[in-house]
Amino acid sequence: MQGKDFLEWRQENDLSQEQAAQALGVNRRTVLRYEQGRSKIPLAVSLACAAISAELPLTVQTGHELKQWRAERRFTLEGAAKALGVSRICYIRYEAERRAEGQVVEIPTFIKGACTAIQAGLQPR
Repeated sequence: MQGKDFLEWRQENDLSQEQAAQALGVNRRTVLRYEQGRSKIPLAVSLACAAISAELPLTVQTGHELKQWRAERRFTLEGAAKALGVSRICYIRYEAERRAEGQVVEIPTFIKGACTAIQAGLQPR
């Protein structure tokens, strides 16, 4: 997904930059950078956009549900990370909802949306 595609997606879904940011769980400046092509749009964001367009409710909310999502798809840790476009260690932290040091890690909304899109068989925008 390129910046112009992201802008088209936002306009097709009648979302302001602020609404798009809230739906994806990012800040408005990130949305602006995506639209201007100043930031690469991650695969997970592109997948989350597809889920938002399809008006699907988020199917993953917790690390436990993320682990179940992975098991249902028979993904390895590496496979799940690749499907979402994140590193293996990042994915492990999302499932555990913690870093090795014990700090809490929240699953980003766009990751939850990406899981929903994959579960529904949607392709990235």
